[in-house]
Amino acid sequence: MPLVLSGDGITSDNITSLAASKLTGSVALATQVSGTLPDANAPIGSIIKTSHFTNATRVALSDSAGPSNIWTVSITKDFNSSTSDLVVFGNLQGRGNYSDQCGVYAHISGSTSRSTDGSAFYDVDYYPSNGTNRPGGIVLLGKRFESLGVGSHTLEIGWQTRNGSSGDKPYQVFNPDLNDDARSHVHRSNLVVYEILR
Repeated sequence: MPLVLSGDGITSDNITSLAASKLTGSVALATQVSGTLPDANAPIGSIIKTSHFTNATRVALSDSAGPSNIWTVSITKDFNSSTSDLVVFGNLQGRGNYSDQCGVYAHISGSTSRSTDGSAFYDVDYYPSNGTNRPGGIVLLGKRFESLGVGSHTLEIGWQTRNGSSGDKPYQVFNPDLNDDARSHVHRSNLVVYEILR
């Protein structure tokens, strides 16, 4: 089936390539860097920006009911809230069992809530270690942040117990290294943030 432009959409049985300059008569996706994308520029779900973050700093976590941030990063969003969302994938390395449950979160003010059973606790999980010398971690597999405008936003990843109990944490050490075990190399945590078209 040939490529067919109809109304606001493009239909085809097999689109293998399409130059960005052909998607619109006024602004090409390849040159659009901020603001509002014209509807014809890219299909919904297209990645329009990618940001990478790494952290290899060892931190011994405190006992706290929270909210206690383990890692915060500043993310710059280029398009308005009706045009794009942020989607985060990541892994925060840890070591040493501590609490079986502690309420891990990924939060951006204005998009998620850390209230009881709030949206900051959705789509983020941790795998506890089952021993002092065992690895653990926090995983984000496609955590979506909506309703964010153009500009800088702070992503906070940490823990907060639901019942307010203290003495809880996901693991003892964030990014363990040789200080925890002479056999251990430095661990590094990673985040990838995609700005995607709504």
